[in-house]
Amino acid sequence: MPQTPPTTKVISRWFLPGLCVVVPLAVFALFTFVSPRPYYVFLTDIEPDYYYNARLVLDGKPTGLHHPGTLIYYLAAVVLKLVGPELGQTQHFFNLCYFIVALASIGGLLFFWKRLLQNLPLGIGALVLVLALGWPSWLSYSNYFGADSFTIALGLPVSALLWHLFTLPSPVSRRQLILAGAGLGLVLAVKMTFAPFAAAALGGIFVGQLLQPALPWTGFHGKAWLAIRKMLFLAIGLTAAFILGITPSWLKFLAIWYKTLQRPDAHVASRGVPAALAHAAGLLFNANPLLTLLFIIVTGLFIFTTFNLFRSKINPSDSPLPSGAFDARSAAAFLGLLLLSFIYCATTALDIDVDPGVVLRNLAPSALFFPLAALFCFQLRPSAATPKNWLTGPSWFLAILAVVTLLAGVYLENKSRLSLVEVRSREIAATKAGLQPYEVPGSRLAFWTSSGQNDLGEASFHFWGNYHYGDQLYYPFLQKEFPQLTFFQLRNATRIFLDEKSPPTTSAGKPPGRLKALWAQIKDELFSVDLSSPLDGGYFYEGIGSEKPGLIAFTASQMDDPSVRPLTIDGLEKILAETYGPMTVSHVKFGETEWLLFKPLPLTKKS
Repeated sequence: MPQTPPTTKVISRWFLPGLCVVVPLAVFALFTFVSPRPYYVFLTDIEPDYYYNARLVLDGKPTGLHHPGTLIYYLAAVVLKLVGPELGQTQHFFNLCYFIVALASIGGLLFFWKRLLQNLPLGIGALVLVLALGWPSWLSYSNYFGADSFTIALGLPVSALLWHLFTLPSPVSRRQLILAGAGLGLVLAVKMTFAPFAAAALGGIFVGQLLQPALPWTGFHGKAWLAIRKMLFLAIGLTAAFILGITPSWLKFLAIWYKTLQRPDAHVASRGVPAALAHAAGLLFNANPLLTLLFIIVTGLFIFTTFNLFRSKINPSDSPLPSGAFDARSAAAFLGLLLLSFIYCATTALDIDVDPGVVLRNLAPSALFFPLAALFCFQLRPSAATPKNWLTGPSWFLAILAVVTLLAGVYLENKSRLSLVEVRSREIAATKAGLQPYEVPGSRLAFWTSSGQNDLGEASFHFWGNYHYGDQLYYPFLQKEFPQLTFFQLRNATRIFLDEKSPPTTSAGKPPGRLKALWAQIKDELFSVDLSSPLDGGYFYEGIGSEKPGLIAFTASQMDDPSVRPLTIDGLEKILAETYGPMTVSHVKFGETEWLLFKPLPLTKKS
C-alpha cells in the first residue's frame, strides 16, 4: 500500500482548521479596511439599537428587549467602555465589535470542526463548513453588529452538542441532555429566531425516540417514557439558560415571546406561500447561485437517504463513525423538522429590496439544516464505500467547489456593499448641500428620520438611535454635538393630530375593580417590553420646546409610513401653525430623494 506523502498529511491535518481561522479574519479585513462601510451608511437599524442599548447599560438604565439580545448589549457595553462614548469614537467601537464577531466565529467554527469534522475526508469537511459559512446573512452581519452576527459563533457549537447526542450510546445521560438544552437556551437569549431551531431539536429528540424499532412502547424503558424523559431534560436546560441569559430582564420572558410572535416577519407573507418561497429562493440565488445549487442537491440527498433509512435499506451500524453508534432516526427526525422550519421561515421573508443577507437573516438558524444534512448523508454512507485516502478526485473536487462557492458569495456581497456605500454617500452629500441654502442663522434645522434612513449621515444614526432605542435620554448630549440640528418627532405629530381630531372621551361608568386593576398591572409588567413610549411629549425634545425651528425637513416617503399615514401634509401644516405660526410647505428634490420642507417664514434661498 503506497505511503501518503508528508505534504498530503500536513494539508489533511491543517486545511479545515485553517479555513475556520482564515475565512472570518479575511472577511473582517476586507469589509473593515479594504472596502469599509461608514457606520452611518446602513440598510437596517440594528447598529443604532445595539449602540444605544450599550449606552443604557453603561449608564445603569434598563435596556430594550428587541431580539432580546441582552447578552450582546452587555458585550457591546464593555466595548463602549473601552473605546469611550464620544461620537468621534463610534466607528472605532464598531470596528472592534466586528473583530470580536470574527474571533467568536473562529471559536464556533473550530468547536464544530473538532467535534464533528476532524475525522472526515477533506472534501466533505470543507463542503459542510461552506454550507454554514456561505449563508448570506453571515457575510452581511460580519459587518453589521448585533445578535444576528453570532449565528455561526453560537449556532454551530450548539449544533455540535445536539449532534453529539445522536452519536452517543443509549441511554444519553441527563447531564448531556441538559447541557445541549442550555446551549439552545443561550442562543435563544441572543436571538429569538433560533426558536424554530430549538423546536426542531425538542421535537426531533421526542419523535426520534418514538421511531426506535427495537423498543417496546410502554414501561419504564419503553419508547414513550424515554421520549418524554429526553425532551424534558432538554427543556429544563433550555429554560434555565434562557432565563439566565436575559437577566436582569428575566421577568419579561413572556413579553419577549409575545412580541416576537407579533412581528410581521413571524407570519406567512400576505402574498401567499408559493410566491413567498419563490421570493426567498430568488434572493438566495442572487446572493450566491452556486450555494443555492448546493442547497438543492443536499436537500435532495437528505430526502433520498431518509427514505431509504426508514425502508431499512440503510443500516446505521455501517456508519463510518469511530464510535460505531449513530441514532440515525432521531437525527433524521430533527433534520426533517428543521427543514420544515426553514421552509416556514422562508415564507415569512419580507418583500423589501435590500441586501439578501438582511432579508434572509431570520432563516439563518434554520439554514443550519444544510451543513448538518450533508453530515447526516455522509455518516449514513456505508463504511465500505468510504474513501481509504482523503486525497481522491471527488474529495479534491468537493474541496475546490466549496472554496469557489464561498469566494463567489464574498465577491457578490462585497460588490453589493460597495454599491450601497457609493449610492448612500452620494445621497448624504446631496442632502447636506441641498439643505444648506435653507438654513436660518441662529435657529436649528429640525429633521425626522426612521429605520434604514441615513440622509444626514452621523446625525441620522444618532438621533434615530436615541429616539427609538436610547429611551430619549441623550438629546442634550446630541444637541451639543450637532448645534445646528434637532430631531422632529413626526410620530408624535401624528398622535397630536389624532388627539385633536378625536378628543378622548371620559367614561361615566364605575372605575375598574381591584382585581381587574391588578390584572391590568400584571399584564403590563409581563407583556410590555417598551422602556417608554416614544410618542410621549411634543414635537421636539422639551429642552428646546419653546424655540421656533428655522426649518422642519424630512423625506416625502415618510408620509407613507403606517405609523404616520393618518397624518396628511395639510394636517401637519395646520397643527404646526398653531404653535409656530403660519407655515410654507415646499417639495424639494435632493439627489434622487424628494423632501418636504416646512418653514415658519416665506421660503427663500440665501443670495
